[in-house]
Amino acid sequence: MKRRRLIGYDDQGRAVVSYPSVSAAARDRQVLRGSVERAMELGTRCAGLRWGREGDPAPLPDTQRGYVTYDAAGGVAGRYATQVEVARALGVSSQGVYLSVRAGSVIRGVRVCRAQAPAPGPLVWDARHVVAYDDAGEVIGTYESQVQAARALGESVTAVHHSLNGRRLRQGVRVRRKAEPPPGAYVDSAKLPVRLYDNAGVLGGEYPSRTAAAEALKVPVTSVAHALARGLRLQRWRVVDADAPAPGPYVGQGARVVEALTDAGDLVGRYASQSAAAAAHGMTQSALSHALRWGTRCGGLRWRYAAPADDAAPSGASHTESTHHPARI
Repeated sequence: MKRRRLIGYDDQGRAVVSYPSVSAAARDRQVLRGSVERAMELGTRCAGLRWGREGDPAPLPDTQRGYVTYDAAGGVAGRYATQVEVARALGVSSQGVYLSVRAGSVIRGVRVCRAQAPAPGPLVWDARHVVAYDDAGEVIGTYESQVQAARALGESVTAVHHSLNGRRLRQGVRVRRKAEPPPGAYVDSAKLPVRLYDNAGVLGGEYPSRTAAAEALKVPVTSVAHALARGLRLQRWRVVDADAPAPGPYVGQGARVVEALTDAGDLVGRYASQSAAAAAHGMTQSALSHALRWGTRCGGLRWRYAAPADDAAPSGASHTESTHHPARI
């Protein structure tokens, strides 16, 4: 496949320079290659230009860029060319404006959005409200903020914040946002049954709980939970919930078939491995791996793993079958 050239655009959106690769552009402009790649991903300037791949839509000119502030009712409060101008008008730091743009948070009573982004609509103030539940799933109390909940429950604000992500507080209390559905009765995940499979997909052991599996493997229960949540192997074993389907033969992430797509979703190419894709597009494998993991752009393209049905035996895949089995129960 022919590698697409890198195009540099001026403030009016006109193509002014062209390079065969990101590396060539970085060398000529005397900047880091990562700086050019990050500018492509975020749509920002690098070395005085905005960058894109040949065939992709040109970046918006500065006349169509900028930032808009919205009030609580969703009306336009002001228009600005840069985040610095927004910061000066509101009397805040540029970092505060950046966080408002990124997270949609309120700063000085307004929300800051990019000019090309859709209007956020009226502000829902009770989105910050949280509800505390006991182990039976019954409501203990409703609070206007995490700070108020922390004071009422005798916990730190940090503990309440972590509880929003699924953790329990010391008294067995769980905190959720008001807009979220109730969590229901508490189920101790350490008591859920699990199974262990080797690299060939052969069942190695069944256990009535994660605790029992941890004891058999001589690891902490938290390690079993981490392996389940992240899909990682634990001492050469793959851990899955008892009600989950059996996994197929193990294929390392680096050896899986990957696909490159445009922003419109059109398939550009399929590659037998991450290393093959990285070599074809002149990028590092670590940058490609980061894009696959977090769903970001790399080399001006979107990346994804091929569907299991299409993932036909990539070269370098490991299908080594383990000969060690933990004791069955």
